[in-house]
Amino acid sequence: FSQPAPNKKPVLWTDAGAGDYIFPWQGLAAVQALMMGWAEQRRWQDLKAPGSVNTGAIYDDLKWGDDGNDLGYPGGDVFDPLRFQYSFNKNKDMEREYREKEIKNGRLAMVSLLGFSAQTFVTGKGPIQCWLDHLADPGHQTIFTNMGHL
Repeated sequence: FSQPAPNKKPVLWTDAGAGDYIFPWQGLAAVQALMMGWAEQRRWQDLKAPGSVNTGAIYDDLKWGDDGNDLGYPGGDVFDPLRFQYSFNKNKDMEREYREKEIKNGRLAMVSLLGFSAQTFVTGKGPIQCWLDHLADPGHQTIFTNMGHL
């Protein structure tokens, strides 16, 4: 992977794709699209025919789902490495609470990425540098003082 030279500034995250890497970005994007497509296709199959994709596509003894009890929601040993499913079997309220937290955290992550993007394109700095600037001068480095950059 590309490492910045000791005397150079680190690359801003919006420019990171322009670096010279081992794999071309088109190959990485294609692999990502194939993997996401495979996962979403299996989820869609489970919605159409419940329980039809609970075992592996190649190895029948590989368990992917939770016996068809939860349509379109990945489960099983692969998607639950911390084994929360055993606690959820005993306490359904805990399961609902964790799923709701998962959705809320995902939404918060999407909003924060939008904020990082807007911040980068307005100020020309990354989120960590903007945060450090704010810590150094909290009265003058705020969202309101940076609105003039638009």
